[in-house]
Amino acid sequence: MLDIVPESYTLQVLPPGLHAKAVRGISAFVAPSGTLLVIARGREPSDPEGKMPWPLTKEEMSLFETHGLKEVSLEDFIDNEDPPVRRFRLLMSLCEIDWNVCQVGFGHQRGDDVRGQGDSIFRPFGLG
Repeated sequence: MLDIVPESYTLQVLPPGLHAKAVRGISAFVAPSGTLLVIARGREPSDPEGKMPWPLTKEEMSLFETHGLKEVSLEDFIDNEDPPVRRFRLLMSLCEIDWNVCQVGFGHQRGDDVRGQGDSIFRPFGLG
């Protein structure tokens, strides 16, 4: 088990029928007080699935919640590629942390008030 589990673009290259099984496997790597960072292409449920890599929906990203992970932050953004691509960055945790008043890690000290700082928790990963 790992304290930080990065899942970057793996789910989207698997056929959609394998997503739930892959989510279960990825979730098993997260330590009891660990954090999961998921980065993937994104789409709306009404958008066509398209070709590989198959963009994920927010509903597919929420599959991690069925394994005890709780959403900390979800970014939905358009990148700078040509043509632009919609992406999701999802941060989840297994532990009970009040992320409005940061308790651990990510460059903040215990008790730092990080309310309203949005994606600041992604900066240590070079993503903010």
